[in-house]
Amino acid sequence: MSGAARTVLVTGAGGAIGGAVVRRLRDDGVGVIGTDRGSAPAGLPVAQWIAADLATAAGRAAVADLGAATLDGFVHCAGVFHTGRLADITDADWDHVFAVNAKGPLLLFQRVVDRMAPGSAAVFVASIAALRGTPDHLLYAASKAALRSLAASLALGLAERQIRVNCLCPGLIDTPMTDAANAALAQSRGVAPAVVAAERAAAIPSRRAGTSEEVAGAVSFLLSRDAAYMTGATLTLAGGLLAGAV
Repeated sequence: MSGAARTVLVTGAGGAIGGAVVRRLRDDGVGVIGTDRGSAPAGLPVAQWIAADLATAAGRAAVADLGAATLDGFVHCAGVFHTGRLADITDADWDHVFAVNAKGPLLLFQRVVDRMAPGSAAVFVASIAALRGTPDHLLYAASKAALRSLAASLALGLAERQIRVNCLCPGLIDTPMTDAANAALAQSRGVAPAVVAAERAAAIPSRRAGTSEEVAGAVSFLLSRDAAYMTGATLTLAGGLLAGAV
């Protein structure tokens, strides 16, 4: 995607991955409307910022109130992580995680899709957890699987309007959220966070975590005309972690 007149809405733009997406799109010559719960991080190159909580109807309404703006792209990066096994899950946990990771993006997209012209594209950033079981993060995985399924259904429903919808599933990415997850797992196992981080990296064929910039590069591709024949797809970015899966 290129052209200074093009505009993309990015949710979760205040986070590590969302911020990297904003910067990559700026380098691609795209104007970005960014949204997150708090204020815009200093120096983030957004054309417009909307502070809103996508888990609430009021927050979604605030984001969707874009005046006369039209959108050439929609990128959902906002998300919440949850660590906990079966015995740890509560009603409140379920409601919060699914409100942010599945319900929020769907109902926001419902509000803004009419601003998207033929040839535009949406990218929903899920997780490799959507594609496999994970007992330590079962609620998070279930919500990301729901997001992946929603993206596929949206792709089919919007094909006649020539709006492409794809899902990106990153694996282990070096972000503050990953650091927090490592710390929580380390506490539950009684080991140091560095031990958990090393174990998780060792399980990846590439032997390392990915970077936010690598995720942003994949998003840029999915928004671009180079991906014009891709819709309803799930793209994994996980250092080969699923290469041996059937």
